[in-house]
Amino acid sequence: MTEPWTIDRPRLAWGPDGAPESLDFGDLYAAPADAVAEVRHVILDGIGAPEIWRRPGPFVMGETGFGTGLNLLVTWDLWRRTAPPDARLHWLSVEGWPMTRDEAARALARFPALSDLADRLLDAWPPAIPGLHVRALDARVTLTLAFGEASQALPALTGPVDAWALDGFAPARNPAMWSPDVLAQVARLGRPGARLATYTAASPVRRGLEAVGATVERAPGFAGKRECLRATVRGAPAAARPARRIAVVGAGIAGCAVVAALRRRGADDVSVLDARGHPRDALPPALLGLLDPRLEKENSPAARVHAAASLAAVALYDRLAADGTDPWRGPRGLLAADRGRRDDAWRRAVIARMGWPEDRLALLTAEDARDRVGTTPPGETAVWHPLGGCLSPPALLPALLGNTPVTPAAVAALAPGTEGEWTLLGHDGAELARADIVILATANDTARLWPAAGLPLRPTRGQVSILQARGPDAAPRVAISSGAYGTPPVEDDTGHWWRILGATHEPWRTEPEGAYVPRDGDDARIRAALAAEWPALADALAQEPTVGALAGLRATTPDHLPMAGPLFDAAVLAEVHGDTLRKRGRVSGAALPAPGADGLFTLCGLGSHGLSTAPLMAELVAAHVTGTPLPLPPDLTAAVHPARFAARALVRGGDPTG
Repeated sequence: MTEPWTIDRPRLAWGPDGAPESLDFGDLYAAPADAVAEVRHVILDGIGAPEIWRRPGPFVMGETGFGTGLNLLVTWDLWRRTAPPDARLHWLSVEGWPMTRDEAARALARFPALSDLADRLLDAWPPAIPGLHVRALDARVTLTLAFGEASQALPALTGPVDAWALDGFAPARNPAMWSPDVLAQVARLGRPGARLATYTAASPVRRGLEAVGATVERAPGFAGKRECLRATVRGAPAAARPARRIAVVGAGIAGCAVVAALRRRGADDVSVLDARGHPRDALPPALLGLLDPRLEKENSPAARVHAAASLAAVALYDRLAADGTDPWRGPRGLLAADRGRRDDAWRRAVIARMGWPEDRLALLTAEDARDRVGTTPPGETAVWHPLGGCLSPPALLPALLGNTPVTPAAVAALAPGTEGEWTLLGHDGAELARADIVILATANDTARLWPAAGLPLRPTRGQVSILQARGPDAAPRVAISSGAYGTPPVEDDTGHWWRILGATHEPWRTEPEGAYVPRDGDDARIRAALAAEWPALADALAQEPTVGALAGLRATTPDHLPMAGPLFDAAVLAEVHGDTLRKRGRVSGAALPAPGADGLFTLCGLGSHGLSTAPLMAELVAAHVTGTPLPLPPDLTAAVHPARFAARALVRGGDPTG
């Protein structure tokens, strides 16, 4: 298992003007006077901005030492004024001593001219949890922030990086940030011709950059400092990647999240096909879902994927809300009774292992839980997710799509062309579209549309009940997850209150159409499941009549993790890589090959956690497609790779097609 990254809590001293100083390293985070001008001179002039980003597509800026985020803000300010309209900015940074949001806000208050950008950064500021945090700062800017020591985090990152800001504390005070290993990772991630800029002119740094293949030059320093360094990674800059047509098949949560991630990462020629048409017209208005993070006692890959995904989902949905398309419904927060795990020790162990701050995850007493929900929960404690809650897919999915059109068309088959082009065919064999890249966000249909991969997707039927709620204060007043799940009361346009109670889980082995027809008896099964876990709440909901039902199919996988990444041909995988995989003897943590289906990707297998996992998994797919930094470390990228099951079968000497 990959060792967890380590972070430390910074000890800060504050100057009279609000400038922070690190007591751990005895150094300032920024110049005491005119720090913005210093960033412009050392970093922006050092990398050749703004000329360096005056081209279409994504510009990736790497940074060692995120600090207060000032380098990002100053760069973003110039970029938004000088970059082409179709350009994108991706900021990739590492930080081993992360500030809290409040500390960053205090530090950035010194720069009122950047306050609008600072507000967006602070709204997205990740909690101090080790790992990768991906945030959409706006429709064209993405932040990937690695909280961990540079020696741990940098090897897990992917590029290519177009330019670097090397900005740890002074080498004499923080030598680990300037070690040969760290500089080697900077060079590995930089594309040929990448520019580097740093405040320091120390000889060990200059020699270290030259040792990893960079051409280094001295430049005048800022405000009395004699020199700073500028460098270039050797090699001819790569030619710009030609624009490619991308077709996303499926306009559910997976497809819509992929579209949003693609557009933010620089893919503009994106089209969507879905047999149901635009989700604005296809989804029933009563549909509600929960952002319900899946908790695990062990530090497994599944636990780490779900933890990172839930943080990313909350941040994206809150960004949509701040921009005027709020997908949340009812009071925020979700109370989990852990589906039968009523043991207080289990809950305490989970919370201790995760180490999240209380504004993200907390253990409540039964009394505190009752105050939030409105009725006494089972057990002595309950888990509280302050930022979880109830979401409206009919509001969320159109917000993710933006102005991307959806063609109402059922894709029946894919045909690869001779020039790397894919043709999408309808049921009558007619051509629906052509694209260079196809992303199948088609749940269980993915296995039918690309059978060569032998994906082990399992259809699971689920039905939910629509209840007529007694009013805004009727229990549960917040979202709950306990055997069954329930939403808080939601008001419709006519002033009536209703809620969703769900859900059944039934393996489905017959024709898919029948799965969407509500069935008598499922409401009783849902209520019985709740009564077995939370009898007091079941009694309260017995007073709310069921007025409707919704049913559908989920796509699940044997390991309960999504499939996100490139598709493949299992026979080609066995022929080309079978011997290597068998000799390696394992799959976890390794880069997985995906031969035989160039230009074909998928996001599927989300199961019952699509609202929690889709945003981060969509970022992963979009990163693969656009060649921008991956949002997961290598072991977790492998854990959700579509080829993992076929590769495991080959390792065991079995049939990769299942």
